[in-house]
Amino acid sequence: MKGKDADPRLVRPVPLYTRSASSTSLDESNMDEMKSLWKRIAKCYGFKFAFFGVFQFTAMLANFAKPLTLSYLLVYMEGTVKDPTTGFTYAGILIALALFEGTLSVHLDYQLQRMKISLRTALVQSVYNKTILVARHRFEGKTIGEILNLMSTDCDRVANSVVNLHQVWCVPVQVILVLGLLYFQVGYIFSIGLVFSLVMIFVNHSIGKYIGRVNQKFMKAKDARIRLLSDIVYSISYIKMSAMEKIFKKKVEKLRDEEVTHLGKVKYLDAACVYFWAATPVILSIILFTIFSYFGEALTAAKVFTSLSLINMLIFPLNAYPWVINGTMEGYVSLKRLQKMLDLTVIDYQQVYEPTSTDDDCALLDTPSMYGLVNNTEVPFIFKLSNASFTNSTNILAPSTVKNINFKVAKGDLVGIAGQVGSGKSSLVQAIAGEIDRTSGSLLMNDNHDGLGLVTQEPWIFNGTVRENIIFGSAYNPELYRKIIEATALVDDIESWPAGDLTWLGERGTTISGGQKARIHLARQVYQEKEIYLLDDIFASLDRRVASHIYENVVMGLLRDTTRVVVSHQIEFLRDARIVYKIENGEFIESGTPNEILGVSKFASVVPEEEFHATEGKKKEEEAEDKADGAVNARVYHAYIKATGYPLFIAIVFFVVLMQLSKNLSDLFLTYWIHHDNENTTSSYYSSEKAKTFFSKDRMIPMPQKLSFIQVFILIGVFNSVITLVRAFSFAKGGLVASKRLHEKLLDSVLSTFPSWFHKTPPGRLINRFSSDINEADDGLPFILNIFMNDCVQLMGTVIIISYALPWFIVIVIPLMPFYSSLQFYYRHTARDLKRLAAKLRFLRSTSISVKQSLELRRSELSGSRTRKY
Repeated sequence: MKGKDADPRLVRPVPLYTRSASSTSLDESNMDEMKSLWKRIAKCYGFKFAFFGVFQFTAMLANFAKPLTLSYLLVYMEGTVKDPTTGFTYAGILIALALFEGTLSVHLDYQLQRMKISLRTALVQSVYNKTILVARHRFEGKTIGEILNLMSTDCDRVANSVVNLHQVWCVPVQVILVLGLLYFQVGYIFSIGLVFSLVMIFVNHSIGKYIGRVNQKFMKAKDARIRLLSDIVYSISYIKMSAMEKIFKKKVEKLRDEEVTHLGKVKYLDAACVYFWAATPVILSIILFTIFSYFGEALTAAKVFTSLSLINMLIFPLNAYPWVINGTMEGYVSLKRLQKMLDLTVIDYQQVYEPTSTDDDCALLDTPSMYGLVNNTEVPFIFKLSNASFTNSTNILAPSTVKNINFKVAKGDLVGIAGQVGSGKSSLVQAIAGEIDRTSGSLLMNDNHDGLGLVTQEPWIFNGTVRENIIFGSAYNPELYRKIIEATALVDDIESWPAGDLTWLGERGTTISGGQKARIHLARQVYQEKEIYLLDDIFASLDRRVASHIYENVVMGLLRDTTRVVVSHQIEFLRDARIVYKIENGEFIESGTPNEILGVSKFASVVPEEEFHATEGKKKEEEAEDKADGAVNARVYHAYIKATGYPLFIAIVFFVVLMQLSKNLSDLFLTYWIHHDNENTTSSYYSSEKAKTFFSKDRMIPMPQKLSFIQVFILIGVFNSVITLVRAFSFAKGGLVASKRLHEKLLDSVLSTFPSWFHKTPPGRLINRFSSDINEADDGLPFILNIFMNDCVQLMGTVIIISYALPWFIVIVIPLMPFYSSLQFYYRHTARDLKRLAAKLRFLRSTSISVKQSLELRRSELSGSRTRKY
């Protein structure tokens, strides 16, 4: 449907644990004194997380019971006396353990993913709440792109690291258990495995620490690139008109090169981790079985395959350690970034506005007369500033922006603020609205419960219809609505648009003129029916006829019974003010009647009586982002392969296949070695006395056949290790090349397109392409593709070897293929459509975190439901 971001029919009701309403515990008032984000997370999720630890430990014990049962089964099968009951019992226990451990692990992962979704939702909402509740000047120069980066990348990393924290204690426990079980299989030779494990832990720990340091630099470089791209997207019209595309393209490419440099270090370190992951079982099995054989021990099937099973169980704890450390460090870095954002001081209006006393409910105001200002009228006032100074800097030593203001506004009053551009008019409005910090004096406010109607010079238009932008979540009142669009001169514009007031407006109003945006923004505030209105130079973007119409029908018409503070450098729109204050350099320099201060009569007319028309331009419809359907087009895969480079891609596939072939060859040769030992009973060839002179040169001469087995086994292992190393680094290189080329092509396409395309495309959508989607190309896609290719060749190799040894295995596999294919089909289609829908809707976050919107939401004091909607 045109103008809609998603078809609601595609989305089922969101589970309760993922809804933001159930994930607000990080921001609850009972945690106000707990500033540490980590402590808040622990309080909200600590008990549940600890309970999952029990599940993790139970699943780990069941997993370690499997190789023990396998050992008993193999010993039973090697024996001469076989009781079928015993064999079936061992096999049944092995199957039961596999089912129990698998079921427990799957459900544990499911529960952890649920907690991850809930935590991520809570973190995103906490960041969003800060953008709503923090004054603009406290963002310390953060752009929308940077805040979007916090809500996407950093929240994801913190959520991922928290749910994976159990691996911190699982890794050492698993290593200890594996080494202990290896001792029962190979005796004291297990100490070789212990030394190897300690070396691997030290190496992986060093890699993890370095990855954490590099990752901090990578995130800073990424923030700088997103900040520049955000500025480019929001200033694209000026850049196009100035023909500065190449200049800004070079700036972005320079930042991207710095980012890719740090990314390359991370990826090559990850490649080292991948190498250790794949090569560990081969290297460790070579060391253990070679020394085990040289000491005269026979290689039996029970010892070999049980030891291999245990060695394979070492792969995850040893090689996942740097990934766990890396993920933890990334989460820690992101946690600090989020903590810095969440530490920003929110606006507390109870502290901004001091309560009025009974004696202050009325005050003597300066009333104009023919003799000047006379202090003799006692009327209730709405707010009063006494010797008040304000600053928009977080530095307490910075000079005040607005100084020594003495200012009284009565209920129902019309007060004017005049001054040149840059004199401090807008800063004074922000001070009254509580948006900048008061450094001295007092600001008394009465009847503040209903909020302020604040109309700034920067109108905010959100994705929605004209009517939705005006009523802004309030109940639709046709009569009031009609009066407002007439008073704000929107009737002719609405009639000229194809769908009238149901016409869809683009993000930030890029499809309408500046004057239309200003009038829609004004109409929205008038529709809220507030008691106080702060009008900050609302006539600046309007032509004189439209401005005059709005002044007569809005300021002096619909708002005549409200309290109005009109700020303008156009003196003709201050002629009806009771009193006008003239401001210069942030200070009032004089005050009086409009005639005294500005020399303008209240009866002066600013526009001749002529026919009035307010239509300012034709409406351009925003192009809705299309969501693809069905399987991913082959062109997408081809585009990624092309970005990687055909020679490099072919080399990667070749080395992946060759690595698996060498691994399978190693297992086959080890099996052949075992059968040779069993047939020739070579275990008696060695004695303990001969073992003492094992490393002497003359010991290697009598057994050429025995040494040939060892040499071939070592040769195959070394070959596999080298191929694994080449495969890991070639894959990292391919991912870097593809990511860099995709970013270059995306940047070139965006900067070279026609300007009209930007009017139809929301800026948030573009920022999302350069942030979240490029992040997937940098990190997520290569990681998943690496696992996918490795699992494919490993599965193929395993099936081929088992089918060769046990041909009847094919009879079991073939009937299972349709079942697993149907599961894969259902999962693949669901996951694919969810990713597409998420990618399409994600850009809305960038529109929702606009600082302009946060200012309007704060001062309008919307209810919780309306805040969540917008």
